[in-house]
Amino acid sequence: MANKFEKHGTYLTLEFDNYEAAQHFKTWLCEAGEQDYWQWMEVRESEEDGDITGLTFDYHTGTDRIPVKCGRFTGEVEDV
Repeated sequence: MANKFEKHGTYLTLEFDNYEAAQHFKTWLCEAGEQDYWQWMEVRESEEDGDITGLTFDYHTGTDRIPVKCGRFTGEVEDV
């Protein structure tokens, strides 16, 4: 699936037209989006090797960056 998109480095930037839209997306990602993502990645991990899953998202850096720690998701246990 990832091969359908252009190659990029470790940064993936979303730029919104306005602050409010960006805040709503960030809130969704923090409160519900992570769970949807992890469910998606459980399947991807059964098909691919490596630390392909973002396990922790640091929303509280005080900047517009959200650092993500990657690893493997194994149900209830995160291998961070």
